[in-house]
Formats: sequence, structure tokens, C-alpha cells
Amino acid sequence: GRDLGTAFQIVDDLLDLNGSESETGKTVGRDADLGKLTLPLIRFLDRARPGERDQLISLLTDERSNVAQVRSPLTGSDAIENAMETAASFVTSAVTHLACLPDGDAKRALTSAAEFVLRRTH
Repeated sequence: GRDLGTAFQIVDDLLDLNGSESETGKTVGRDADLGKLTLPLIRFLDRARPGERDQLISLLTDERSNVAQVRSPLTGSDAIENAMETAASFVTSAVTHLACLPDGDAKRALTSAAEFVLRRTH
């Protein structure tokens, strides 16, 4: 459950950063508006050159910036891809923990739910 919850949150953060309001059914960019450091932003900041770091930090702390501006410096970095790979790793771990359960409808449903987390768009 913990691994699945972590994967869900990472994907939720990615949808907030990369999704569209029509696709997600909710306002996107809320994390950026609040200056929240999510996994893709942390990854970028960890690997960025000083000027790039300063630019992103400035955007995150400026109330006038929007999600497109925050997303822009991430283009060309591995921050988004890395976050999705991390989410996939947590899903794999969650499914692995189900191995101790007997085969059946419940196990298949839990596995399906875990795998859906990576495909969700809302």
C-alpha cells in the first residue's frame, strides 16, 4: 500500500506539472503556484547548473509565474522521465508484495489497480 501510494503521488505531481485541465479534470500547476518541491523539481535542482537552479527557484517563489514557466527549464532534462521511472519502480515493488497472496480475483484487481497508476490521466 505504501509503495502504491508513493507511486500515485509521484504521478499526481507529474500530472500537475505536465497535464492539461481538460485531461486531469482539475486545475493544474497548483504545486508550482504553492512553490512545492516535487520529485521532478528536486531532480532538476539536484542536477542543474547554478544559473538554471536560480531560474527555477525564482519561478517557484514568484507569485506571477505559471506552470508553463516552471515546466520550461525542465525541458531537455531527465527530471520528468526520472520521476516516471521512480513511480514505475514503486509500482513494481507494490506488485511484488502481492506475490504472497493466492491467485484469484482480489490479487488480479490489486495488480491491475497498481498498474493503472502509471497510465492514469486524472
